[in-house]
Amino acid sequence: MEGPLDSIRRHPPALQLPPDLAINIAAIDSLWIRRAHAGKGAWIGALVLGIPSAIFWTGVCSAVSEGQGCDAVGVVTGLTLAGAAVGAGVGALIGSTSTRWELRYVRAPVSSRGSRPKEPQLHLGLRLGLP
Repeated sequence: MEGPLDSIRRHPPALQLPPDLAINIAAIDSLWIRRAHAGKGAWIGALVLGIPSAIFWTGVCSAVSEGQGCDAVGVVTGLTLAGAAVGAGVGALIGSTSTRWELRYVRAPVSSRGSRPKEPQLHLGLRLGLP
């Protein structure tokens, strides 16, 4: 089953999914989180387009200066950053279409010795991606 988590109920312990579906925690054997690769794609796209952009615009500036050296460093930097930004956007768009699943919870198997299973527990974590 796949869906967004709406809330967590305490009594009885359950995960509340929209619209009105509650899943008892004891019935859950594993929880997975779907992640997109948009951030990684943005970095790759920025590098793939940013480095050639820097080389290209530096060459254009040197050619226009007719061997006197590039004196428009600000323009070259701006155009290079624009190229990297376009690459980052394209990379993020491509990366957002690629997903992976992360296993976040697995219920421990019950021992064959006949030991009693533990009370169902739910542990949630939060991961924030900071730029």
